[in-house]
Amino acid sequence: MLLSSRARRFGVKGETLWLNAQGLDQETSLVPTQRKSVSAEMNWGIRCQDRPAAVKILSEVAKQLCDRLSICNLRANHLTLKLKIAVPGWVEPIKKGGHGQCDDVSRSSSLPLTSDLQMLQRFALQLFDSLSPDPVRLRGMGLAARLGSGETPSASSRSPKKAHSEASGIARWLRRPESKQAIDVDDVDLDSTRPTVTCPVCMQVLDPASADAHVNRHFEEPAEVPGGAEPPAKRPRLKAEGAPGSDSECEIIA
Repeated sequence: MLLSSRARRFGVKGETLWLNAQGLDQETSLVPTQRKSVSAEMNWGIRCQDRPAAVKILSEVAKQLCDRLSICNLRANHLTLKLKIAVPGWVEPIKKGGHGQCDDVSRSSSLPLTSDLQMLQRFALQLFDSLSPDPVRLRGMGLAARLGSGETPSASSRSPKKAHSEASGIARWLRRPESKQAIDVDDVDLDSTRPTVTCPVCMQVLDPASADAHVNRHFEEPAEVPGGAEPPAKRPRLKAEGAPGSDSECEIIA
């Protein structure tokens, strides 16, 4: 009865919401879907002064897209260029370097099944010229590649950034067999691995169990001078005669 009331109130998703609230899941398979597109975008710090500067940024975005396609062993057959154009009266946002209020424009084109950098850059430049935006008003650029049919990504549906970090990051270094060095127990000095304490008086390395007694002994017994020499005489102290601020000389007392 409760389930049906939730379905009437929330519609088609009512049953799913109720089951999720009870910790139940209707999904029969947790296999992630395969990736259908790969994209790269830059929308921070874009402040172009002329067309060559905008083309250079576009080439960098295309290079990022090419790297992500290559990491996942993918090829694209459709390319979309996305631009953020500053609105009239645009002002610098609070977040310095952000794109602020912009209009989003895009243009798409089909291309041969490829992941070649030069071809991606050439088609991206053609889309850019077809839009012919004002370079000074550009605040963001992005390229989205739709994967060709039948493409089987090597990294399943994982993000190309994660695949790249696993392929060329610390995870790959940890998997290297040469990084695992066998340690011979006979070569390990067990005494060097035990914790030690240094005496603050004589700088002698001590065992933690006897450190307190050793340090207290320095203050209970007179210090021994090496070679049997007499201990140095105490420094003479200066005692002023008369009232403070007077011109009387000081007297040296032992």
